[in-house]
Amino acid sequence: HLVNGVTGVKYKDREAKGIKTNSSVLALDLDASGLNVDLTSASLTYADAEKVFIAALKKVQGDNFVTMPLTFYVSSSIWFNLLSTKTNSSEYTTLVDALRKIPGVADIKFTTDTTVLSGNEFFAIAMSQEYIMPVVGQAVGVNPLVRQNYSDYFQWTAWGAVGLLIKTDYASRSGVLWARAIA
Repeated sequence: HLVNGVTGVKYKDREAKGIKTNSSVLALDLDASGLNVDLTSASLTYADAEKVFIAALKKVQGDNFVTMPLTFYVSSSIWFNLLSTKTNSSEYTTLVDALRKIPGVADIKFTTDTTVLSGNEFFAIAMSQEYIMPVVGQAVGVNPLVRQNYSDYFQWTAWGAVGLLIKTDYASRSGVLWARAIA
Protein backbone atom coordinates (compact mmCIF):
# COMPACT_ATOMS: atom_id res chain seq x y z
CA HIS A 1 0.00 0.00 0.00
CA LEU A 2 2.71 2.51 0.94
CA VAL A 3 4.75 1.70 -2.17
CA ASN A 4 2.16 1.11 -4.91
CA GLY A 5 -0.87 2.88 -3.48
CA VAL A 6 -4.40 1.50 -3.75
CA THR A 7 -6.43 2.40 -6.81
CA GLY A 8 -10.01 3.38 -6.16
CA VAL A 9 -9.52 4.18 -2.48
CA LYS A 10 -10.30 7.83 -1.77
CA TYR A 11 -10.75 9.99 1.29
CA LYS A 12 -12.10 13.51 0.85
CA ASP A 13 -11.34 13.30 -2.91
CA ARG A 14 -7.73 12.26 -2.33
CA GLU A 15 -6.51 8.93 -3.68
CA ALA A 16 -4.38 6.49 -1.70
CA LYS A 17 -1.05 6.92 -3.46
CA GLY A 18 2.23 5.22 -2.71
CA ILE A 19 5.80 6.14 -3.56
CA LYS A 20 5.51 4.75 -7.10
CA THR A 21 2.19 6.47 -7.88
CA ASN A 22 2.68 9.84 -6.19
CA SER A 23 3.35 12.83 -8.41
CA SER A 24 5.51 14.37 -5.67
CA VAL A 25 8.19 11.69 -6.11
CA LEU A 26 11.16 12.60 -8.29
CA ALA A 27 12.01 10.33 -11.22
CA LEU A 28 15.45 9.29 -12.44
CA ASP A 29 15.56 7.44 -15.76
CA LEU A 30 18.41 4.92 -15.67
CA ASP A 31 18.18 4.41 -19.45
CA ALA A 32 18.44 8.09 -20.36
CA SER A 33 20.16 11.29 -19.31
CA GLY A 34 23.60 9.87 -20.12
CA LEU A 35 23.39 7.08 -17.56
CA ASN A 36 22.45 3.91 -19.48
CA VAL A 37 23.54 1.77 -16.52
CA ASP A 38 22.09 -1.57 -15.47
CA LEU A 39 22.95 -2.05 -11.81
CA THR A 40 21.99 -5.74 -12.11
CA SER A 41 24.49 -6.47 -14.89
CA ALA A 42 27.37 -8.85 -14.22
CA SER A 43 29.66 -6.45 -16.09
CA LEU A 44 28.84 -3.52 -13.76
CA THR A 45 31.90 -1.55 -12.72
CA TYR A 46 32.33 0.63 -9.65
CA ALA A 47 32.59 3.70 -11.89
CA ASP A 48 29.18 2.97 -13.44
CA ALA A 49 27.53 2.31 -10.07
CA GLU A 50 29.09 5.47 -8.64
CA LYS A 51 27.79 7.46 -11.63
CA VAL A 52 24.22 6.33 -10.91
CA PHE A 53 24.38 7.04 -7.18
CA ILE A 54 25.90 10.49 -7.77
CA ALA A 55 23.19 11.25 -10.36
CA ALA A 56 20.53 10.38 -7.75
CA LEU A 57 22.27 12.53 -5.13
CA LYS A 58 22.52 15.42 -7.58
CA LYS A 59 18.85 15.20 -8.48
CA VAL A 60 17.66 15.19 -4.85
CA GLN A 61 20.35 17.17 -3.02
CA GLY A 62 21.62 19.46 -5.77
CA ASP A 63 18.49 20.20 -7.79
CA ASN A 64 16.01 20.03 -4.89
CA PHE A 65 18.14 21.55 -2.12
CA VAL A 66 17.86 18.60 0.28
CA THR A 67 20.76 18.93 2.71
CA MET A 68 20.49 15.63 4.57
CA PRO A 69 22.04 12.30 3.48
CA LEU A 70 19.84 9.87 1.53
CA THR A 71 18.98 6.29 2.34
CA PHE A 72 18.94 4.09 -0.77
CA TYR A 73 16.56 1.13 -0.99
CA VAL A 74 17.57 -1.17 -3.85
CA SER A 75 16.01 -4.29 -5.34
CA SER A 76 17.47 -7.65 -4.36
CA SER A 77 18.85 -8.03 -7.92
CA ILE A 78 20.90 -4.85 -7.47
CA TRP A 79 21.86 -5.71 -3.89
CA PHE A 80 23.35 -9.11 -4.67
CA ASN A 81 25.22 -7.67 -7.65
CA LEU A 82 26.66 -4.89 -5.44
CA LEU A 83 27.98 -7.49 -3.00
CA SER A 84 30.74 -8.32 -5.47
CA THR A 85 34.27 -6.95 -5.13
CA LYS A 86 34.70 -4.97 -8.33
CA THR A 87 36.57 -1.98 -6.96
CA ASN A 88 40.23 -1.31 -7.64
CA SER A 89 40.77 -0.34 -4.03
CA SER A 90 41.74 -2.96 -1.47
CA GLU A 91 40.21 -0.72 1.20
CA TYR A 92 36.67 -1.91 0.37
CA THR A 93 35.42 -5.45 0.37
CA THR A 94 32.31 -4.91 -1.80
CA LEU A 95 30.72 -2.32 -4.07
CA VAL A 96 28.16 -1.62 -1.35
CA ASP A 97 30.96 -0.70 1.09
CA ALA A 98 32.50 1.66 -1.45
CA LEU A 99 29.18 3.28 -2.40
CA ARG A 100 28.31 3.89 1.27
CA LYS A 101 31.43 6.08 1.52
CA ILE A 102 30.08 8.57 -1.05
CA PRO A 103 29.26 11.83 0.78
CA GLY A 104 25.49 12.17 0.96
CA VAL A 105 24.76 8.43 1.17
CA ALA A 106 23.34 7.61 4.62
CA ASP A 107 22.89 3.88 3.96
CA ILE A 108 22.06 1.31 1.29
CA LYS A 109 19.41 -1.27 2.12
CA PHE A 110 17.52 -3.85 0.10
CA THR A 111 14.18 -5.58 -0.12
CA THR A 112 13.47 -9.10 -1.31
CA ASP A 113 9.83 -8.23 -1.99
CA THR A 114 9.58 -7.92 -5.79
CA THR A 115 6.27 -6.05 -5.51
CA VAL A 116 8.21 -3.23 -3.86
CA LEU A 117 11.33 -3.12 -6.02
CA SER A 118 12.49 -5.46 -8.76
CA GLY A 119 15.18 -5.51 -11.41
CA ASN A 120 17.03 -2.27 -12.04
CA GLU A 121 15.16 0.11 -9.73
CA PHE A 122 15.73 1.81 -6.38
CA PHE A 123 14.46 4.52 -4.06
CA ALA A 124 16.57 7.34 -2.61
CA ILE A 125 14.83 8.92 0.38
CA ALA A 126 15.70 11.71 2.79
CA MET A 127 14.49 10.01 5.96
CA SER A 128 12.89 12.96 7.71
CA GLN A 129 9.32 14.07 8.39
CA GLU A 130 10.26 17.16 6.44
CA TYR A 131 10.06 15.03 3.27
CA ILE A 132 8.13 11.80 3.94
CA MET A 133 5.91 10.57 6.76
CA PRO A 134 3.14 8.09 7.49
CA VAL A 135 -0.27 9.54 8.18
CA VAL A 136 -2.33 7.46 10.60
CA GLY A 137 -6.07 7.99 10.29
CA GLN A 138 -7.00 5.18 12.64
CA ALA A 139 -4.86 3.01 14.83
CA VAL A 140 -5.03 -0.71 14.13
CA GLY A 141 -8.02 -2.33 15.78
CA VAL A 142 -8.47 -6.07 16.40
CA ASN A 143 -11.81 -7.75 17.12
CA PRO A 144 -12.58 -11.45 17.61
CA LEU A 145 -15.04 -13.19 15.27
CA VAL A 146 -17.83 -15.31 16.69
CA ARG A 147 -16.99 -19.00 17.21
CA GLN A 148 -19.93 -21.23 16.27
CA ASN A 149 -18.51 -24.34 17.95
CA TYR A 150 -16.24 -24.77 20.93
CA SER A 151 -13.66 -26.53 18.71
CA ASP A 152 -13.55 -23.76 16.07
CA TYR A 153 -10.32 -21.87 15.66
CA PHE A 154 -10.10 -18.38 17.02
CA GLN A 155 -10.33 -15.83 14.21
CA TRP A 156 -9.74 -12.12 14.35
CA THR A 157 -10.52 -9.13 12.19
CA ALA A 158 -7.89 -6.40 12.08
CA TRP A 159 -8.18 -3.04 10.35
CA GLY A 160 -6.61 0.36 10.33
CA ALA A 161 -6.26 3.48 8.21
CA VAL A 162 -2.81 4.67 7.24
CA GLY A 163 -1.39 6.61 4.32
CA LEU A 164 1.86 8.13 3.16
CA LEU A 165 2.51 11.85 2.87
CA ILE A 166 5.32 12.91 0.56
CA LYS A 167 5.91 16.60 1.05
CA THR A 168 7.09 19.13 -1.50
CA ASP A 169 7.77 22.82 -1.21
CA TYR A 170 6.12 25.59 -3.22
CA ALA A 171 8.42 24.87 -6.18
CA SER A 172 7.52 21.11 -6.09
CA ARG A 173 10.94 20.12 -4.78
CA SER A 174 10.95 16.73 -3.06
CA GLY A 175 13.26 14.53 -0.97
CA VAL A 176 12.02 11.21 -2.41
CA LEU A 177 13.29 9.70 -5.67
CA TRP A 178 12.37 6.56 -7.64
CA ALA A 179 15.03 5.48 -10.14
CA ARG A 180 14.24 3.01 -12.90
CA ALA A 181 14.13 2.60 -16.67
CA ILE A 182 11.28 4.83 -17.80
CA ALA A 183 9.85 3.62 -21.09
